[in-house]
Amino acid sequence: IGPEQFVAMALPRSIDMVVSLLAVVKTGAAYLPLDPDYPNDRVAYMLEDAKPACLLTVKETADRFDHSHIIQLDDATTHQEIAGSPR
Repeated sequence: IGPEQFVAMALPRSIDMVVSLLAVVKTGAAYLPLDPDYPNDRVAYMLEDAKPACLLTVKETADRFDHSHIIQLDDATTHQEIAGSPR
């Protein structure tokens, strides 16, 4: 993730949301806030229009989104993948 890219964020208000916002901004990317309560048509339009590189979410809402690269912040497998990736 870097400049001129978008990161979609479908997160409830929490510390994860704040940390995620900071992380996205520090990469130089822009964030696309998605309220998990938005209607499906609106979410689909926003994702199609912005074409985000990835979507940050949590398990309880992940199945609602149709995106090729979903990162679930509360999934242990995701934490292992992130920790093992080169910086």
